[in-house]
Amino acid sequence: MEYHEIEVDSLLRRVERDTQFGHHYIMDLYEGCPSGCIYCLGKSAKYSDVPAGFFQNIRVKKNAPEILNKELLKAGTPKRISIGLGVNDTYQLVEGRYELTKKCIEICVHHGFPVHIMTKNDLVLRDVDLLKKAGAIVTFSFSTINQRLAKILEPDAPYVARRIEAIKELKRVGIPVGMALYPIMPYITDEEDMINRFFETAKELDVLYAIDSPLRLPEDMLPYFFDTMLQTPRLRRFLKRYQRLYKLREVPYGKVMQMINMNCYDAATHYGIARKIPD
Repeated sequence: MEYHEIEVDSLLRRVERDTQFGHHYIMDLYEGCPSGCIYCLGKSAKYSDVPAGFFQNIRVKKNAPEILNKELLKAGTPKRISIGLGVNDTYQLVEGRYELTKKCIEICVHHGFPVHIMTKNDLVLRDVDLLKKAGAIVTFSFSTINQRLAKILEPDAPYVARRIEAIKELKRVGIPVGMALYPIMPYITDEEDMINRFFETAKELDVLYAIDSPLRLPEDMLPYFFDTMLQTPRLRRFLKRYQRLYKLREVPYGKVMQMINMNCYDAATHYGIARKIPD
């Protein structure tokens, strides 16, 4: 693993209000992520400046707190900022050294901007006092809650059990927390019983919401992804289906997409769980 300090001229990305997360801004403090998730959009040049070495070369935006402070001074009415919602986990290992996430949350608190965090890492527990002060919302993401399958899909991400324990701790200290099934992979994690088990777990943990989204595969990411499937025995048998399904579009369509939406809707309705951050 290599780490490279860089300086940036801008940090915040203004977006139309997101219907699931309710944010108006997104920011990433690191470029690159060591979790090795095979579905990560960071492997596409459309979403990352360093797709080839995304898992091994982490770029640290060292001046991010300074830039964020300047941008929030000009931003006007405070609106929700999502940190780590792009293609980087904002509480990845290097955060323990640089503390950019912690510093930037402190700046958001100073300027009165609400914060949403998305992560797979229990390092978020380091900042519970700050998160409470910020009135932050935290989303833990999962590709599946089946650890054996998760080890294939996200080989270097924290174990599912660690994420669940972190959710329990955030709940215990009173921080609003939700879960995300990101992404749902056709034929692999979209079966009715798997989706049902995810929402059942969300209900058992009494999280505030459980969000879902299908796998997206940009065209320039297909060679890498298909090769990964070919080299992975558990996934190899789905390769031809994926080649057909993603030949013309980045996202599933037709009956596949209808089935994913139906399974998620039915499970969320059955367990009484919101599929977005409540307003």
